Amino acid sequence: MLIFKCADITDKGKIDKYIVNSHNGCENTAANFIMWRCMYETSIYYDEKYAILRTRTDCKTSYSFMAEKKDYEKAVNRILEECMCRNIPFRIQYADENMKNELEKLFPDYFMYEHDRNYSDYVYLQSDLAMLAGKKFHAKRNHCNKFLMQYPNAVVEEINDGNKAECCEMNENWCKINNVDSENAGKVIRHEFCAVKEGFDHFDELGLFGICVRIDGKIVAFTMGSEKNSEMFVTHFEKGYYEYDGVYAFINREMAKRLDKYKYINREEDCGEEGLRKAKISYNQVYMIDKYVVTLKK
Repeated sequence: MLIFKCADITDKGKIDKYIVNSHNGCENTAANFIMWRCMYETSIYYDEKYAILRTRTDCKTSYSFMAEKKDYEKAVNRILEECMCRNIPFRIQYADENMKNELEKLFPDYFMYEHDRNYSDYVYLQSDLAMLAGKKFHAKRNHCNKFLMQYPNAVVEEINDGNKAECCEMNENWCKINNVDSENAGKVIRHEFCAVKEGFDHFDELGLFGICVRIDGKIVAFTMGSEKNSEMFVTHFEKGYYEYDGVYAFINREMAKRLDKYKYINREEDCGEEGLRKAKISYNQVYMIDKYVVTLKK
């Protein structure tokens, strides 16, 4: 059996070395691995050529891996062996289209591939989100203009040691207002509170960047994310008080303006939430990153 290590902040540098060989899905950032480790019980096995991640959720054990194409077969065979040793179903999650195609070549007629639209990532041009130019962004520009007219004293700040505690407090208040601790709140939204706190607690160590919006001395919105590669930034979290009409459109644009070194912004998936899906589609993504669950054919 493979010996897995529970993921923690000390893994950041090591994970980064393997991430360069992973696809652009939002889960393939060291920050996401570490911030969500409590919900998914994330653990890692490091080989010289590849890394295998193991997660557990809803009583299912899943694997994913980061490797160069030439090492795909070795990594998958190690996962197959591990599942046989533990007598558990073989399950790889978060395989993108390119990985799926490669596995079909390496293991013909061996695996089943199930696509779940709920976990496809939305990828946008940075210039689109920063400029909101043209007819297709007319409504978004209006939201931003309305927000600034209503709150002309709104100030945008980069998240730093001077305001992190206030942002963390805003996250707590947002969760209370939205009844995150109630029985009706979903598991993901409850764990998201912990993931955001983890992000603020290790902001610099995780390589996070973010901004917040302050009105009359009060922080009313924040957003943060991390670099995937030289072309792509991944936005992990975005929170705002709903009573400040237009604050989400405003902070989205202001964040994008500060990400001009990147060509693309990945704003992650919608998890099947209808309102979130509608909002993400309204920003006119340039492409989606579809992902598959890989299991053995019966």
